[in-house]
Amino acid sequence: MLQTPLLFAHLVLAATSIHVTANTQPVNDASVTVEDCHGKTIADRRTGPDGVVSVDLDPKLTCVKIIVHAVGLESNTHTETWNPTPPVRVEVKLRRRPRVSSLLFGAPSGPPLLVYAGRSAVSYDRAKRVPRWVAERIDVDSVELSEGIKGFEPDSRIAPFDQPSPDAFAGSEFVPVSIASYTKSLGVATIVVPVDGKLVDQWHGYNRWMLETLRGEKAEEAFIVTGPLFLPGDEAVPVPGPLNRDRDESKRARVQYEVIGRNPVAVPTHFFRAILARRGDRQVRMWAQIVPNRPIDGEYAAYERPTNWVEYWAGVNLWSGLPADFSEKLKADVMKEWVESPFALPSLESPER
Repeated sequence: MLQTPLLFAHLVLAATSIHVTANTQPVNDASVTVEDCHGKTIADRRTGPDGVVSVDLDPKLTCVKIIVHAVGLESNTHTETWNPTPPVRVEVKLRRRPRVSSLLFGAPSGPPLLVYAGRSAVSYDRAKRVPRWVAERIDVDSVELSEGIKGFEPDSRIAPFDQPSPDAFAGSEFVPVSIASYTKSLGVATIVVPVDGKLVDQWHGYNRWMLETLRGEKAEEAFIVTGPLFLPGDEAVPVPGPLNRDRDESKRARVQYEVIGRNPVAVPTHFFRAILARRGDRQVRMWAQIVPNRPIDGEYAAYERPTNWVEYWAGVNLWSGLPADFSEKLKADVMKEWVESPFALPSLESPER
């Protein structure tokens, strides 16, 4: 006798109404998708003028995911759990998007971020058809240096006309070089830059010197960001404007660079590399280099520069995961010594990573 009302309650509560509102008002013509906890679609419907859809839920379920989209509103994914029976009513609230009339049909897209092999990331410049920067993480003792690529394949994630064509370097004095110097077998168009053919041997020699320096410093791990620069003037390494006390404000400068290939690929005037090395959970060393895209004179160390020079010329903010007051001091100088961090550095095993 006591079980019959319980069964009847299960049957009644299996019908669940989902109410979609924005600022307490019902949302008409909202797309509502209901999935179970394993991602299987249970229902895919649209709300009426009352902002409601009705869904029959299996009493054996313990949770559902409700995904709601509506024009002019921010999407919302709502997870509903229960025990022992599904709810009769679920309310999903949406927020209105900021009203910017010029972006009614969407904002222009920015540079895509591409990830390779779980440890290398690329911000790609579709206009110049070269990477803006490539980020690598290396285990200093075990990493094997990449000695170059024999060719490159197109990247299926980028439109063919937005990346170098296979014959882009034919007949020019520039050689395709993978800018990911410490990640092997990355012969992909979106990671290739044109390097002066006379600089290639020095490029690979520089990479070996960099790795030897890290090992000589007993670094355990290094984070390396490399990218092209397009700088004004003819100086080997121009001084950033705010730091150039002898700068003539009335003097004009011009940025000039070549383009090669059927899909024009911009030839950088310079390259940068920024390094953040760590030893243990508190010792760090940070420095950078800027080298011209032509055969260089002197020792590689002669091209070391403060990290904030790279930030200025590349238009990036490096190592934003470090506290600003700590990192800004490190970026303002070419660090020759290890610095003790006032806090424990995050690691790949940290929960927040």
